[in-house]
Amino acid sequence: MRLFQYRICLSVLIGLLFCSAQLSAQDTLFTKKGETIPIRIISKGSDTLLYRLSLHPGIGTQSISMNEVRKIKYADGTSSYISEIILPQADSSTIVAAPVPAPTPIPIPNAPYKSAEALKNEGTEEAKVFYRDYQTAGTVSLFGVLFLGPIINIIPATIMSNIPPGIDQLNYPSELKWSEPMYRHAYMQQAGRMKRHAILKNYAIGTVSFGVLALGFALAVTTFYAAHH
Repeated sequence: MRLFQYRICLSVLIGLLFCSAQLSAQDTLFTKKGETIPIRIISKGSDTLLYRLSLHPGIGTQSISMNEVRKIKYADGTSSYISEIILPQADSSTIVAAPVPAPTPIPIPNAPYKSAEALKNEGTEEAKVFYRDYQTAGTVSLFGVLFLGPIINIIPATIMSNIPPGIDQLNYPSELKWSEPMYRHAYMQQAGRMKRHAILKNYAIGTVSFGVLALGFALAVTTFYAAHH
């Protein structure tokens, strides 16, 4: 009876040793998904690995793309790292270059939408309508003559009439039109003429008014002097 028990224990021990040897002789597959699979490699190609599952030997041969393999640890303890992604080689004769699309023209927002002559005429006419600061310049010239006299005020009036209007005084109606050189030049020229005309006109009016006032004052003084002597 005791001999029979010894034989059973010996058989179990031999089985365990055999299983341990089998497990230690297995390969291990590490995938890029983070899986660790005990396997027995059947064949390893450049793009495919064929294997059997060590824990389920009854399942048939499995395959996996080498693109999905991160590492293989062999039964002898060595390891192989799959660092490159293996792609199938394309036949250069079958590669067809993709057509290059034609460049899309970029619209120029400030492109002239009218002829140069039309822009020039429009700049001149719109300056007559929208430019109003010349009235202020003319008023200053008028009061300058009345208070200082035409002789003293002739120099300021001449200087003012030759200074073109400032950009902030032009009151042009459209930025798009103003970006056109022909329109801008015509508008500024017309505004300058209007300012100069207003200053000289009011200078003349002020001079006449000053003369009339001076003459009236002189007559009043003469009359007063004659009446008292």
